[in-house]
Amino acid sequence: MSAAALPSDAPRTQLDALRASGQITLECARVGDSTRIVHLAETGGYRLKFPETENKDALHAVIINTGGGVAGGDRVDVQVTAGSNTKLTVSSATAERIYRSIGAETEISIKLSVAPGGRLNWLPHPTILFSGARVTRSIEADVAENASLLIGEATIFGRTASGEQMGFGVFRDKWRIRRDGRLLFAEEVRLEGHFGEMMQRPAIAKNANASALLVHIAPDAEDVRELVRKSFFDCPGVHGVSAWRGMLVMRALANGLSEVQCVLHRAVQALTRAAIPRLWQF
Repeated sequence: MSAAALPSDAPRTQLDALRASGQITLECARVGDSTRIVHLAETGGYRLKFPETENKDALHAVIINTGGGVAGGDRVDVQVTAGSNTKLTVSSATAERIYRSIGAETEISIKLSVAPGGRLNWLPHPTILFSGARVTRSIEADVAENASLLIGEATIFGRTASGEQMGFGVFRDKWRIRRDGRLLFAEEVRLEGHFGEMMQRPAIAKNANASALLVHIAPDAEDVRELVRKSFFDCPGVHGVSAWRGMLVMRALANGLSEVQCVLHRAVQALTRAAIPRLWQF
């Protein structure tokens, strides 16, 4: 079913003034024995906070959406650069809620860059799509040959905690990861129509309403495949992990937030050999 089946009868001129945009730009560098901020820009309703961590040579950034969610027609741009030999983790304060749209699509653009010797963990809370949400998300990353990148994203289709089954909506998700300028990983999901019907299909989700995708780029990515696989083997849902060419990819389908978090949290703990971000525990 095409996107044209969704309601879009609101006057565009009235909606334009209500649309919001937010942008975060963060650049870090190694200064002495610690990772420091060298450039930070925030616009719109998005802010970054930097809580103290036990690891003094690493930096933890937390994204806060002061608006509480994202509406149709809103645009979010995030750019994060981890300089040479830095250690940076970016998470979020809470799940990102994509509200029902009556026409325009939400646009989310995430651009990540990791310089030689650097390590960047992109680990936000899940994205929750309300019934009727229309969103296009793009994740692009450039990783140096001997750098490390960990991206973990979970998506919940509908407000499952309140029993909502997602109806019509649009979800486009495009991932492109390059190592030293060469394309290493490409993923593109395009779901348009009635999600309750689509998610029942065995070839799409087999009745699952939550998904997770984790990509780990590192020199030892292939060596830790079994460690990661064993970390979540008893979690509910359908999940698997593979590794090749210095890259590890984990996928999961589950029902609800807690089930998909079981897989994602354990995989992250196995890969980072550390506790999950503190804010993930709430």
